[in-house]
Amino acid sequence: MNAWAVGAEGFGDPRWNAAMHSGPHIDPQADSNERTYAVFLHLTAALWFIIPVPIVPALIMWQIKKDTSPFLDDHGKEVVNFQLTMLLYGILFGLLSLIVIGIPFLIALPFFAVICAIVAAVKAGRGEFHRYPVTLRLIG
Repeated sequence: MNAWAVGAEGFGDPRWNAAMHSGPHIDPQADSNERTYAVFLHLTAALWFIIPVPIVPALIMWQIKKDTSPFLDDHGKEVVNFQLTMLLYGILFGLLSLIVIGIPFLIALPFFAVICAIVAAVKAGRGEFHRYPVTLRLIG
């Protein structure tokens, strides 16, 4: 068995692949309060322009609601993974800016994070699950 064939919860399950590739994957049980909370969870990335580490509010919000809803647990993990990844990229680009290469990436990173968060927030508002691009899955 290869590493990706992990059963019903993993990407090796044909039902999961069919659901993820047949259009938006929606949680019909997510009520409007859960969707609204998920929207605000994603929009914590907009804090990049106010505080350099917006992961703290996202982490607190996720920890408060992770046990109350699978929808919020999934979105919370995704937001925390994305913001951890953005933090790591920021450190890398900051180091690369010492030799000038990282400066454009360091400038673009907060804008990229906010645009991705807005897209994710819109999807969360519709009750859809979302996966950010270029994100390391550090929290499973």
